[in-house]
Amino acid sequence: MKWLWKITIIIASAILILIATTKTITNNGNRDAVYTHIDATNNEIADMRPNDNSDDTDAFVKLMNYARMHSTSKLPITIKFPQGRFLIGNHQNYLPIYLPSYTTIQMESNTRIDLTTNVSFLGVSKSSNDGGINNFAWQGGQFVGDGSNYSARFTVFHGHDMKFANMRFKTAILYNNHAFDINGSEKILLDHNQFLGYGNGSNFDRKSESHIATSEAIQLDYGRLNSSFGQHDQAMMIRLVPNFVSLAQQLNFPADITISNSTFGKARLANGRYTIGQNPLGAHAYTSNMGRSATNISFINNTVSDSIAQRIWVKVNGQTQLNHYSGVLHFLPVNHLIIANNVFRSDAVPGSWISLYSRQAFKNTSNVAIMGNRFETKSKRAPVLAMTDTDITAGGSMSAINVTNNIVSYVASPDQITSNQAQMATLLIWQRGKQRGLPNLSVQNNHHR
Repeated sequence: MKWLWKITIIIASAILILIATTKTITNNGNRDAVYTHIDATNNEIADMRPNDNSDDTDAFVKLMNYARMHSTSKLPITIKFPQGRFLIGNHQNYLPIYLPSYTTIQMESNTRIDLTTNVSFLGVSKSSNDGGINNFAWQGGQFVGDGSNYSARFTVFHGHDMKFANMRFKTAILYNNHAFDINGSEKILLDHNQFLGYGNGSNFDRKSESHIATSEAIQLDYGRLNSSFGQHDQAMMIRLVPNFVSLAQQLNFPADITISNSTFGKARLANGRYTIGQNPLGAHAYTSNMGRSATNISFINNTVSDSIAQRIWVKVNGQTQLNHYSGVLHFLPVNHLIIANNVFRSDAVPGSWISLYSRQAFKNTSNVAIMGNRFETKSKRAPVLAMTDTDITAGGSMSAINVTNNIVSYVASPDQITSNQAQMATLLIWQRGKQRGLPNLSVQNNHHR
């Protein structure tokens, strides 16, 4: 009977542990226990109260720090927010708010975060050998700013296995900034999000060669010190993150990134005017001879309208050509890219809808599929694809580019041209300023309507 009693005690203990680690925390809960579900309005850890016009930043930071300290792969934490309005900013010397691994943020669709400063959410390793931030998800919620002094930005450095879904950004993206800056990270999903309004006005200087004129809602970059990672962010990282310099010596590349079912467009301002929509996506590289590229990038089932991309002409070796940031989507360089089943609309004339760029100093661009998209504009001068291959004779190249089953619609006056004419009318291919064909380019079944 003694052995039966021991087994009973063991089973009872296991049940109590399971209950303690899965219940939602309450005011009378055990402060020393680790819970998998946390009510964001509960004062055991923090006390975020919606709709009371008080600043919620400190409470939000406490919740994130608690999760950073306690969440594990075996005991992930879910933090649930009620509907209502919260006020969040970076009031303590504008420090970023650190995102935790093995954590899910759950917000109702009408949970609203009013930004009271320019807020930076930072997903970064706690040390140089912890594998990077991972298994983090943010679901739901609205971010509302003015596009100038009140904006939100998520910066992920060397992260993996992350999901951002059902989030809404309204005039919450600062001019020359991004809603998501994803650096050297992989297995990232952005799904069913809205990005409405860029900056705090509608009259931006879009003639500059600068990246300012083409800044994306979602930017993919190489996570390495002194390369494509922004100098402003890099200085902040060095100051705030232990061992960041050694961490950033690794040559990490964006891979397995999916943007799906999302909306990119303009937003109505308080004065009745509209701010233009941001370019949705761009992938960049600035380090020579890397031998690798952004890989497995998918842009699927999205709607893009009123983006900021326009024709930007630059000189390369004395020749005039389109700047590689002139595309509503632009990639420098990329391998295994899918752009499928999207709708692109614009009253303005974009430099191109999609821009691919390759040159000797960078990994070659290859395996690109542009399929089943609809492109709508009032102008006949907007090419679907601009392929800028500046150094083909010196070793740069593009290959396996497939443009299939797309529809180009001129809203003002539908074109009556034949299907065969439409094949090359949808393309603009540049090499040293001259329109030309490229090997391994497949263009089939595209139509103007």
